[in-house]
Amino acid sequence: FHFSGDILGIAQEAGKKIEEQHPTTSGAMMLPPVPQNPYIDKFSATNLTKKEQSESEKQAQQEAEINFYRALESIGTDRMTVLYGFTYTHEQYERFVGDHMSHKNPNSACKLKNEETEGECDFVIIFGSAVVIFEVKAPVLSNNDKKDDAIFKRNLKESMKQRKRTHALVKKMSETEDLVILEYSVFNTIKREDVEHLPSYQKCDEKLKILFKDDTDNGNFGDWWSSNIEPQTSSSHIVHLRSTLIGLWCMNDKNNCNIDYSSYAYWIKRIDESLRRSMITRRPEQPVASNIKGGPAIFKKYLNIECITETQKSIFNEKEQKCLLISGPAGSGKTVLLLAKIIDLVLNDKTDRKIVLFVPENNVKYYEKVLNAALGSGVNIVKPELELELEQTIQDVVDQIEEEEKRKRPTATLR
Repeated sequence: FHFSGDILGIAQEAGKKIEEQHPTTSGAMMLPPVPQNPYIDKFSATNLTKKEQSESEKQAQQEAEINFYRALESIGTDRMTVLYGFTYTHEQYERFVGDHMSHKNPNSACKLKNEETEGECDFVIIFGSAVVIFEVKAPVLSNNDKKDDAIFKRNLKESMKQRKRTHALVKKMSETEDLVILEYSVFNTIKREDVEHLPSYQKCDEKLKILFKDDTDNGNFGDWWSSNIEPQTSSSHIVHLRSTLIGLWCMNDKNNCNIDYSSYAYWIKRIDESLRRSMITRRPEQPVASNIKGGPAIFKKYLNIECITETQKSIFNEKEQKCLLISGPAGSGKTVLLLAKIIDLVLNDKTDRKIVLFVPENNVKYYEKVLNAALGSGVNIVKPELELELEQTIQDVVDQIEEEEKRKRPTATLR
């Protein structure tokens, strides 16, 4: 969809279109409907390089945000709209707030370029006639009080800056002075007792605006919500504000809105692409995790995959195993390994062997497409039509697998 007009008009039009596609007849409107997670693997807790440690901290932050997303999802009602990852540019912020001072230097005017990011907030929630702002932080404490005080102080200060900046934006976007805006910092990876003895916490004037693991885990968040967020009747002005906020949420730095951001299909496709390429870091072209390696040429040339794990590589390089059992969850690479191995055998194995491939009926076309593209006319793909014959062949393979298991043949597991 193409939306025209100034930033306000574009945002309102896009927001209304998304609301039409997501009627909140039951449960909250969660946008995006599937939280993006750039990690499909977890860094180890020890022996990390400096670069890996940085990525590990980003991963911890991502996990904290997704856990809070799930907490919000669990208490969602049909009067709640949740916007996760609310980012806005200097131009978009200035459209509503007007000329303003620099956030880094309060004594000088803001000099950011129009397309540069002015601010972001993890969660903006429209609930009744109120807007609730949450900023999530995942500090890693060291059990050293001096260091931990500095870590907590830095994270709290940064979260407060992000909250208040978004608060100012939402307030200027509203058509009424009566709008209720609440804001909180969320530290859902640590408990209150972990920091309550620290000077930075004791001196903080906003203790009631800080949530900890105690407040969000084990079903406690519903109780916290009902105790702190009073239900309010929706009003006409909040309808326009909600549309504008939704539109601004899906607006890029060129002031264009992509309403596909609100669809399950868009995010599932993104997740599937991440899994397919083994994207476990924010820089997939330069994998950071030490167990991710550049894939063999066959993966790159025929399957468009740059990187695989050490386990996947060892399975692919297995030569003489008569029976190798591979198990793993969806997205762990079983299908990719199978296709790569078949292509490798056809192109490089000189023995006169036949390859028998059993696949679910609904996946046959996919396998044919990949194999034909890779092998062309050089391979003869035969699909048996005789059901009885095929059943007997399957039974033969099953019998062989069971026999090999009895002999304790090695197995490989993908995680």
